[in-house]
Amino acid sequence: MEQRTKFRTLRETRWASRADMLYTFRTAFRVVVQALENLAENGDAKAWGYMSFIMQFDLIIGLGAAEHVLSNTVVLFTMLQDQSANLFEAAKETKVVISALRMERDDQMPSSELF
Repeated sequence: MEQRTKFRTLRETRWASRADMLYTFRTAFRVVVQALENLAENGDAKAWGYMSFIMQFDLIIGLGAAEHVLSNTVVLFTMLQDQSANLFEAAKETKVVISALRMERDDQMPSSELF
């Protein structure tokens, strides 16, 4: 990893922090797996358990999908959590987010723009 990033403590009401955490995990995934492999090869029994958990297909797909959807909504989340939020601007951003997610759901975007 060129830039080291660490996981932040999640705040229950901060969806933007969840998106950030999932992005960090996705970008660090290979490094995490390599570290767990190294630990497991050196006799760390817990490392095998952690590695087998994060390597599950359902988990990887679910986290990837959640990160992708949340990343589309970060601007809106941030806007709505601002104490001086302009509700008119937030409503416009909501329409943009809904439109983008509908386009993806209906597969109207080129695949190169999805991930």
